[in-house]
Amino acid sequence: MNTDFLKDIIPYRCPKCGDSRKFTSLRDLKLHLNSEHAFKVGCVKPRSRTTIFDNKGHNSRKRTANRENLSRQWSSSYDSRRSSSESYGRESPLFQSYKDDARVLEGQLESAREYERNNRRQGNYLSRSHSYDPLDSTVNKLNKDVMSSRRNIWKSSDELYNAEDVLNGVETAAEERFKSQQNIIQNLVDELQQKDLQLTNANRDAERLRHDREKLMNEVEELFKSADFGNKKLLQELETKEQELNAVNNELDHIKQAASDELKHKDQKLIEAERSLQQIEYERKSLEDERENLIEKVQMDSGLLRKTLEMKENQVRKLNTELEAMKQEQNELLSESMELYNTADQGTSKLKDMLRLRDCQLREAEQELNNLKELNDRLVWESRQLTEQADSHSQVLHELLRQREDELALVKQELESTLQSDKPKPANEQLGQLQQIVLEKTAHLEQKEKYVCLAALS
Repeated sequence: MNTDFLKDIIPYRCPKCGDSRKFTSLRDLKLHLNSEHAFKVGCVKPRSRTTIFDNKGHNSRKRTANRENLSRQWSSSYDSRRSSSESYGRESPLFQSYKDDARVLEGQLESAREYERNNRRQGNYLSRSHSYDPLDSTVNKLNKDVMSSRRNIWKSSDELYNAEDVLNGVETAAEERFKSQQNIIQNLVDELQQKDLQLTNANRDAERLRHDREKLMNEVEELFKSADFGNKKLLQELETKEQELNAVNNELDHIKQAASDELKHKDQKLIEAERSLQQIEYERKSLEDERENLIEKVQMDSGLLRKTLEMKENQVRKLNTELEAMKQEQNELLSESMELYNTADQGTSKLKDMLRLRDCQLREAEQELNNLKELNDRLVWESRQLTEQADSHSQVLHELLRQREDELALVKQELESTLQSDKPKPANEQLGQLQQIVLEKTAHLEQKEKYVCLAALS
């Protein structure tokens, strides 16, 4: 894994092609050098070599200046080249080839210098034990020796100049190659630093994502726990609400059964009252002409009472229908438990409306009772003139009417107190109270009907 990563970061590059050609392995680089750059490895470029050897026609001044500064320039350039090659160019094969060529040229230069020294020593050395030749022969010989030594010096100087130019070319090429290699290494170092920075950022992001994932997993677990707890709590609440609704349904069934029994009982009483009224009508036909108007008024009053009773029965039926509607709504609440309080509020509002309707009906009943009271007063005033028995019955009727008015006033006060109370009672209690009030009112109306019938009989 590490080698592949380093190959991706630091690929092999061709020393001649530069950054334009990159290789993934050293084998591919060697094949590329052998196939495309075989004539360039270990030697100097042909063009540079021709330029080096074409410099023979320069001035003698340049040669003398080069001859004087040769040792100093060579030592300084060699030291700088040696330090640079030791520090940076160890791994470059081209620089190694240049270095080998430079060593060969240095050896040749040293041999040329040694040869020149030997020539100088031989030219300056004269043995004393030598037998002197004639002057002409010695002059010619010396002239030949001087000319040969000068030729050798010129050859050595030319070779030295050529070697110096070659070394300068090699040095410039090596420096250029060193700069290019240094730039490549610097680019590789920058890329490596950038890759390291990207790797650290990626590791940091991965660590942060891991922490975020753990945090999210913990939050999800907490949410699941809270959801399970909420579901259990809701199930318990639903069970309690179902039990409450079952109890309410049982109570409503019981109330409905009681109301049906009471309605049957009322129907029987109404049948009996109708029979008694028929008998009263048959008996009153034999009365005097003066009482016919009274009987007709009483019949009209009885008709009004029947209408009121029918209205009450219709109201009771409406109440039963409303109770059935409420029962249906409560059955729907089993599937919609969250809307229980809204439906309860609707039930309370309906009950309030029903109570208001009952108040209006009670007021109408009071008005009717007042009308009946006036009629009874008039009948009493007329009956006083007829018989004392009618007077006694009228007094009893007045007393009973006053008692019923007091009872109605008390009922009205109780209803107002229940409506004006701050805390609204539950729907079940309000329904029970409403049923009781309706039953009491129906009982009072029945008693009033009986008293009216008795008054009519009297």
